[in-house]
Amino acid sequence: MRTLVVDPAPESRDALRRALSAAGEQVRGVENLTDAQRMLPEFAPDIVIVALDSPGGDPLEFLEEQSRQEDRSVFALAGVEALESGVFAMERGAKDFLWRPVSDARIALLLARLAADRERVARAERVRVALVRAEMAAALVGQS
Repeated sequence: MRTLVVDPAPESRDALRRALSAAGEQVRGVENLTDAQRMLPEFAPDIVIVALDSPGGDPLEFLEEQSRQEDRSVFALAGVEALESGVFAMERGAKDFLWRPVSDARIALLLARLAADRERVARAERVRVALVRAEMAAALVGQS
C-alpha cells in the first residue's frame, strides 16, 4: 500500500515514514497541503495521514475531500493538546486520529485494522458475486 504523510513537523513526519516503511509501506512525506495536492494524482495513496496543523490550506477540508475517495483511508494527526480536534476530524471523515509522537505499536495496529477492513470488503464482494451468479443460474430456463 502507498501512504502519504502530510506533516509540517519534520521529526514527526520522518518518524512516521520510518515506521510505515519498516512495515512494508511505500511512503512519501510532505510538509504542507499544497505539496500534498500536487503529489496525489501521481502517487495515488491508499492511506493519507494529515496533520491538523498543516499549512497551505484547510486541513479539515483536505481531510474531508480525501475521505470521499474510494479505497482511500484518511487519518488525522494531532498533538496531544489537540485531541478534541482529532475527534472533530473523525466527524469530517477521518477513520481515526493519531497523536504525536506516534508509536510504532500504534502504526502496527492501524495497518492491521486497515488490512482487516480491506479483507472484509473483499469477502463481501466475493459473496455478492456468488449470489448474483446463483440468481442468474436459477433464472435461466433451458431445454436439452
